[in-house]
Amino acid sequence: MTFTELTTKIDDLLGTNSSQFSTAKKARALNSAYDYAISIVRNQVNDSLWDDPNWNDLAIGYVNLVSGQAEYSVFKDTNNAHITDIHAVFRQDSTDDWTELKRTTIHENGLFADEDETGDPTCYMYMGGYIVLQDIPDTNTTNGLKFFFSRTQRRFTQYDDTIEPGFNPLFHDILAYHAAMEFAIEKGMQSAPSLKVLRDERIQELIKYENTKNTDKPRVLKAKKVSAI
Repeated sequence: MTFTELTTKIDDLLGTNSSQFSTAKKARALNSAYDYAISIVRNQVNDSLWDDPNWNDLAIGYVNLVSGQAEYSVFKDTNNAHITDIHAVFRQDSTDDWTELKRTTIHENGLFADEDETGDPTCYMYMGGYIVLQDIPDTNTTNGLKFFFSRTQRRFTQYDDTIEPGFNPLFHDILAYHAAMEFAIEKGMQSAPSLKVLRDERIQELIKYENTKNTDKPRVLKAKKVSAI
């Protein structure tokens, strides 16, 4: 469903129009609903496998390796989308081969004990929007660090009708139910409880769909006994 289709659905559910529920406010409400729905989707699937198809590039980034520099900012991607996690990091060596770095945490004893050790990085931490390398690079390499990441979805605006939610279209109406529910709660409308029930029912259907889609178990068809006429 496009932005226009979703806003029309909201008005149908509430009996409102653009004067009572402005298009700009609907955009904010739909983005809140989108955040909610995507948190459900990501909770049901491997987060590294989901990305918003509205972005026109892959969730892969590159930064220059700088001699003597351990910390590299990866707060946003080239679309200005916030990076929410790092899934893998590779460094390029002098023969242009890529070597995957081990991800570690600050709790692993001794791994970052010598902060001044230089050489070829072998591991990294991801913290506060930074990739922190150990060892510290001792050479400069253009685009020498490659990383795979998760990011936020593309946001709705009232001026762009090309964006559709980045999950199964059968469940796009969840956003309209959620946005309508929040408006009804804000205005003290009697329809608020029933809208919440409808929203929750659709969420459960989405969860069931995602669980079925992502199961590794083969589906087995079972014969059903029927009575002959």
